[in-house]
Amino acid sequence: MSRNTSIDRRTLLRGAGAAISLPLLEAMAPTLRAVETAQARPPARFVSLFFSLGVPLPPVGHPHRTDWNWFPLEVGRNFRLTEVHRALDPFRDQLSFINGMDHHRARAFDGHSSTPAWLTGADLSRGHDRNTVSIDQLIAHRTASDVFLPSLVLTSARTAGSSSNPSSLAFDLRGMNVPGEHDPRRTFHALFGRDATAVAEQRRRLAEERSLLDLVLDDARALQSRLGASDRARLDSHLEAIRASETTLARNTRWLDQPRPQVAMRASDLTGGYSTRDQLDAYYRSHMDTIALAFATDSSRTVNFAMNPDMNSEWQMTRLIGLPLDAHGLSHDGGNPDYYRNWGTWCRYLTEKVAYLVRKLSETPEGDGSVLDHTVILYGCQTSTVHWNRNYPTMIIGGSRLGLQHGRYLHFPDGNFGNVLATLLGRFGIEQPNFAGATGEINELVRRS
Repeated sequence: MSRNTSIDRRTLLRGAGAAISLPLLEAMAPTLRAVETAQARPPARFVSLFFSLGVPLPPVGHPHRTDWNWFPLEVGRNFRLTEVHRALDPFRDQLSFINGMDHHRARAFDGHSSTPAWLTGADLSRGHDRNTVSIDQLIAHRTASDVFLPSLVLTSARTAGSSSNPSSLAFDLRGMNVPGEHDPRRTFHALFGRDATAVAEQRRRLAEERSLLDLVLDDARALQSRLGASDRARLDSHLEAIRASETTLARNTRWLDQPRPQVAMRASDLTGGYSTRDQLDAYYRSHMDTIALAFATDSSRTVNFAMNPDMNSEWQMTRLIGLPLDAHGLSHDGGNPDYYRNWGTWCRYLTEKVAYLVRKLSETPEGDGSVLDHTVILYGCQTSTVHWNRNYPTMIIGGSRLGLQHGRYLHFPDGNFGNVLATLLGRFGIEQPNFAGATGEINELVRRS
């Protein structure tokens, strides 16, 4: 007589000091079917796309408001896109605008120095070196064992910046800034490069890292016996970071000999820098192409891309597209009669690059939809007009198969941006209702079945 009892395939018989695996039993079928279903379900992915220095918000009645306002012109489902976001018009049913949100704890800082809190919601009043984990790294940690590179951290900046003005908006589980990669060719090579020289170099570097970690741990153990209780606590906190590095090192070593996906694109097809308008266009496309390839091959599931970080308002970018000032200068050029048009032209340029990525993901079939349907894109900034860190310009794109519903321009007076982040975390099965100071989910964004 059979019993309706499900047994996990990993169940062990324990006795006499040994653990013995059970054979395949009929009662294990429900568990196995659940595993097969989970494996067949397309993976969930996350992308954050950041730009700095705010957006044009012409006042009501201004002649540039119709064309150059960053936000749409009408709240609700009948929103009208301006020139800034015209490139995304084919995807209006797959995106949502959010107005009125900000991190209330960041209001004590000016727009520049509140940048590091955009994806963390951290209270930085004790210093910018006291950040917390960013949403992208929390998601990446959840899938770290499933993909070759758990997280792609990208930036258009050539230098690292500072703790208050970093080139990357990614922060690890310890709240430490994760450096961004500027050159798409190096990102591509990390994902798909498998020549013998590259593998040998990676193996050598991993061996060096292992030797260094072993030396540090030996020294730490010797030091612990000579410390008082408070110093031992501080050292233990430091050792947590070392143990996290050990875990990453072990994972990288396991993946080293795994075959990389074969893709038609080559690193030489990508552009790593720019000195002309065409090169700048190709540079951004190269980043977006690499992201799309990483997702299509399931080599990574999380991306943090600072498209134009605060410390990277280089004159070349805006000048190359025909504007008179760098991005920072454009935001302060209020006396110019073309102020909103110029600033809006730069914002439009960035949106066109976002639309390029959205189109590529939407054209890549996956499961019962596309890669875009299984990808959440957060596009925005931590300041609005002239670096005022209120009313974060925010757009959510994709993720319809993850439970998001779109096609609206939402307005929340004095809203909590932490609620946006907590809502997105929920689409990845991560229940952190208080993440970034959140007080709840945004019901208008979530499809309730």
